[in-house]
Order: sequence, then structure tokens, then C-alpha cells
Amino acid sequence: MEEIIPPTLKQNLVNTHLAVKSLINDIKTYDGSVEELKKLNEIGRLKLSNLRKYIDDLETYAKEQTNQSMKNEIMQHVSLQKEQLQSSLKDFQKANVECVLSIEKKSTEELFAMSDPEEVLRKRNNRNHSSLLHENSEITDHMSSISRRLAEVIAESSGALETLVRSSTNITGIRDELRSTGSIIDQSGKILNKYQQREFTDKILIIFAFAFFMACVFYVVYCRI
Repeated sequence: MEEIIPPTLKQNLVNTHLAVKSLINDIKTYDGSVEELKKLNEIGRLKLSNLRKYIDDLETYAKEQTNQSMKNEIMQHVSLQKEQLQSSLKDFQKANVECVLSIEKKSTEELFAMSDPEEVLRKRNNRNHSSLLHENSEITDHMSSISRRLAEVIAESSGALETLVRSSTNITGIRDELRSTGSIIDQSGKILNKYQQREFTDKILIIFAFAFFMACVFYVVYCRI
């Protein structure tokens, strides 16, 4: 595989996969605010977008190949890359959900850990209601965005699978046609060999006939002399 994929593209795929996995681990262990989590998610979406672009570049490179065997081998690698991307998207979504739940749980524990009921009431009242609604709305939108992106990737993967199935069917049909054509070529070769042998025999007979004719001519001329 190393010989048929451009080294730069292969390195970009490897580096981006590693970067995405590292970011997912960072989200899993994150212990900050929701606002900071949003920044991590922006970085994650950018890296996933870059990874998707590199996979598309690899697929385009495969389609440009004239060697069918090489093309099929690269397309298999493209399919594996898409499966890894889909897995990373699921891990990305799961890490975000777990992180948001962890932040909410920590906030609740800190709230009930206060010993003074009046202080608890004051802290609750100080939290701006519209700010809470805005924060919850952003979290919901973010989760919805991740779900939509995941659905798109699943749809893309299904389309790629259908394309591979159709390609496999076409390859099988071409193989059968080549076998049929090869059989016809073999039969044609045998017929040509027979014609060549017959042509050689005809030439020998013509030569003998001509020689016999000349012998007769010489004999007649000799007799008259």
C-alpha cells in the first residue's frame, strides 16, 4: 500500500487520524466550562473536516488510476478510512455528551456542597435565567449538529458501500466477457492455423504440378527434336 499511495497524502491521513484521537481524549478528560468545551469542539470539527477532505482526495486519486488492480486496492483503503472516520465521529459525539454531563454533575455537586442555605439561595438567584437558557440552547444545538453530521457520514458510507457493490458486479461481468473473448480468440487461432497449414499444402501441390508440367513440356520438345 505504501508504494501506491502518495507519501504526502498518506502522512496527512495518519497525522489527522492521530490528531482527532488525541482531541477526543482531551474532551474525555476535560474539566472546564461549557464555553471552553465549545472551542475544543470547533477544533475537532475542523480536524474531522480535514480528515474527510483527505479521504475524498484519496478516492479521487484512486478513480484516476488506469490499472484496475491498483485502483481496487486503493478503493479498499478508502473504505477502511471511511470506517475509521465514522468510528471517530461516534467517539467524538460520545465524548461530548459525557463531558457535558460531567460538567453539569460537577456544577450540581458544588451547589449542594455549600453549607449555608441562604448562600445557596443567593447563588441560585444570582444566576441569570436568560444566561442559563442560552447555555442550554447552545448545548442542545451542538448535540444536534453532531447528530446531523453523524447521520450524513452514515449516509455517505452507505452510498460508498453501494458503489463498491456495483463496482464488484461490473468487474465480475467484465471478467466473464474477457473469458468469453479469450475463448473466441483461441478458436480463431486454431482456425487460422488450419488455414495456414492448408495454404502450405496448396503451395506444395502447385509446385509439384508446375514441375510436372515443365517436365511434360521438356519431354515433348525433346521428342520433336
